[in-house]
Amino acid sequence: MIFLIAGLFSKKHKLTAHVLFWSGIFFILPIALMGKAVYPRYLFPASLFFTLSAMMGLESIVLGVFENPKLDGNYDKLWKTSLVGVSVALLISNSIATSVNYIQLSMLDSNNTPFVSSDITQYLTEWSSGHGVKETVALIRKQEEIGTVAVATEGTFGTLPDGLLMYFHRTNVDNLYLEGVGYPISGVPKSFADRADNYEKKLLVVNSHRMNLQIDRKYLVAEYCRPSHAPCLQVWNITDNFQDYVND
Repeated sequence: MIFLIAGLFSKKHKLTAHVLFWSGIFFILPIALMGKAVYPRYLFPASLFFTLSAMMGLESIVLGVFENPKLDGNYDKLWKTSLVGVSVALLISNSIATSVNYIQLSMLDSNNTPFVSSDITQYLTEWSSGHGVKETVALIRKQEEIGTVAVATEGTFGTLPDGLLMYFHRTNVDNLYLEGVGYPISGVPKSFADRADNYEKKLLVVNSHRMNLQIDRKYLVAEYCRPSHAPCLQVWNITDNFQDYVND
């Protein structure tokens, strides 16, 4: 932000810096004014404009202080030069250290990626985090190998059902039927039950905090928990007593 503001008052790049700055602002404004649910990542593209403008501010500061400095006994000039040099070095070092830490954690230990609080929910603690999806797909495929399987999953279009289905794209699904049945889960709809009637095994995939159906835990096939004690993605075998779980 310091470099960004400095860029707006740069003699060399003032016009370009203003164009970039206001381009970023005009990108953010419609989202900020009309968005009903706005997350920080929605504003990320604006960082391109702000970063370029900030680098112009940094260039102006560096060139203004270090370009042909007169240090011949002028201790006041030397003091200012040293102060600016140390400040710029600290700011750049802090930026690099923060970026390296973020990149390292996101690549090697994604559960501890230092997201802002709202993005922690989206990326680490809710269904959208993707925890357990690949494992659930692998489990479903194993069931397909030994027979036909119908999978009822929490959610609707664009949520958990599609998160699972995209892994089956362009694959043989003759032994599989998968459908989202809404949430919270208090049973499976009769429409799903009618289609699943001819399948040998029935599975229910649901997040633990949206599971209102009472089933003995011995039927819990697998559970994939998210970090920070967040809800777990559960896979239940509901083949036995399947009709008892059907909502009329």
